[in-house]
Amino acid sequence: MTTTAETDGTEARLYRTMALIRGFETEAARLLRSGALTGNLHLSLGQEAVAAGVCDVLTPADTITTTHRGHGHCLAKGGDPRRMFAELAGRRTGYCKGRAGSMHIADPGSGILGATAIVGGGLPIAVGAAWSAQVRGVADVAVAFFGDGAVAEGAFHESLNLAALWRLPVVFVCENNQYAELLPVGMHLAADPYRYAEPYGIPGVRVDGNDVVAVRAAADEAVRRARRGEGPTLLEAVTYRWSGHYEGDPERYRDRAEVEEWKGRDPLVRLRAGMAEGLAEQIDEEVRRSLDDAAAVALDDPVAGPEDVPDDVYAEPVAPPAGVSVVSGVRTIKYREAVAEALAEEMARDKSVVVFGEDVARAGGTFLATRGLLDRFGETRVRDTPISEGALVGAAIGAAMTGLRPVVEIMFADFLTLAADQLVNHAAKMRSVSGGAFDVPMVVRVIGAAGRAAGPQHGQSLEGWFAGVPGLKVVAPSSPADLKGLLKAAVRDPDPVIVLESLALWGDRGEVPEGDDHLVPIGRAAVTRPGADVTLVAWGGAHARASQAAEALAEDGIDAEVVDLRSLLPLDADAVLASLRRTGRLVVVHDAVAPFGPGAEIAALAAEAGPRWLKAPVRRVTPPFAHVPLPEPLQRTYYPQAEEIAAAVREVLS
Repeated sequence: MTTTAETDGTEARLYRTMALIRGFETEAARLLRSGALTGNLHLSLGQEAVAAGVCDVLTPADTITTTHRGHGHCLAKGGDPRRMFAELAGRRTGYCKGRAGSMHIADPGSGILGATAIVGGGLPIAVGAAWSAQVRGVADVAVAFFGDGAVAEGAFHESLNLAALWRLPVVFVCENNQYAELLPVGMHLAADPYRYAEPYGIPGVRVDGNDVVAVRAAADEAVRRARRGEGPTLLEAVTYRWSGHYEGDPERYRDRAEVEEWKGRDPLVRLRAGMAEGLAEQIDEEVRRSLDDAAAVALDDPVAGPEDVPDDVYAEPVAPPAGVSVVSGVRTIKYREAVAEALAEEMARDKSVVVFGEDVARAGGTFLATRGLLDRFGETRVRDTPISEGALVGAAIGAAMTGLRPVVEIMFADFLTLAADQLVNHAAKMRSVSGGAFDVPMVVRVIGAAGRAAGPQHGQSLEGWFAGVPGLKVVAPSSPADLKGLLKAAVRDPDPVIVLESLALWGDRGEVPEGDDHLVPIGRAAVTRPGADVTLVAWGGAHARASQAAEALAEDGIDAEVVDLRSLLPLDADAVLASLRRTGRLVVVHDAVAPFGPGAEIAALAAEAGPRWLKAPVRRVTPPFAHVPLPEPLQRTYYPQAEEIAAAVREVLS
């Protein structure tokens, strides 16, 4: 039985929202069958009460993340039906400019931080948005909508733990629609979703998800609790999807009688029973006309074309400040000291810069790179975290989308594999799938242990994995000056940047320009040793060994030019080709394995753009195609040393 609503106005508003969702999805399904829409369509017919009830208690400043079944959430949060129809129809006026379809609606103006096709992928982002509100001292609340299938994901548990630890203003809303894709809930969860709140010490509430007034009441209490600073709530709304997993699903996995039984609990019919006579019918007609108009206009909008595909992958780069003398002197510091200097200067310059990660605060970082930041800037802006790489990177995304500039430390490059979903599917794609509406100004600091590894799971060079991902930027500084300048540039950059810091160089000293405005532009290589006979291209820890090889070769009269790439993505192709034109020979040195590594890309660049200058085949000097060994003597044979590099150069010259 439906609970009594607070006022007739609330009833009408809730009904209008549910009718809008029902009408939009019904029309979208019709258009898909007619061929007017393309791609997959995941409907939430029957689940309208959850989106309507929860979003009714949110303000425009509150944010939501949603799922591949997220039309209702987006509409309830203020999404424009015309732009949504346009997106589904591949029109340039869609939220993602017609490139991404129904699973990727994002709109900063409505507080929609994005729908995602990755199950559970939006939870850490909502946690980050809630943390951002806490840091900024505003009363905004974040809501993460997700299905029962996501409860089995690691992202769910990492997100609940982090939100509970920090008492963040976030509400986790599980739409338990009885099926995770094709599998009944009893076959994929060991307990009811709301019960998973207990281990994290937060309230777990179960509500009839087909009773919109009951959903609203439960959401209202959870949101009020979050605004009071009392932390997160897990709300399970028990509901049912009338449609299959996707439109056209043959649905062989469930009984039709079960579907009809749940249709008898239609949330719109239940609310309509208590409304004034004729009001529901009036709302239905108004909604129908508005949706007809929205669909007609959207289908008449211009279609996205191939020329639109490269748009919105990156923002415009941030250049060093004009008119400022960057170098007022130099001094010598250690490579690791450049990290704390860069971060301290950027945090003093911009209050939106925050630093977090495992042991970065009280311990000053596992490798002492962030020592002193906690004392200077306090726990609000420098925060220790649990070991939850996926949640940390996801939280950085949500924080970056809502006004902060987070710098998150992931201890070793190997551990980026635990955060690959958030990096590759969310951080890298957010600008594109929001149609350029969202910047994601975040930095992921990672130790690359090349040359000083702690075994096969603490010493991989994985820069090639991420340098092939559109939307990311990847830098690998080889000196204290470049580390400081690139890290500062990364903090100011509007796109997500991975900064690979070499543990092999950790104690090395080098000259660093004085002054807060020392920036090294991302995507610009440097010639660190001019030469005429051969070009050596390297970066990170390999650059020092390539330079040693060049010095040894000079004793034999071989003049090697050394190019420090510094950035792998974007790659400074002009610098590489300019050096190749001068020398006619190219040797690439890196600590990642050769197959499908960065050296292959640079060799392809030389073969495609500079073959007329090549006097000899391009040579790559890399580790063997094997895992990183632990014993130090074996590491010296695993990573390319100066002698091996010099020998390769002599072969090229011969």
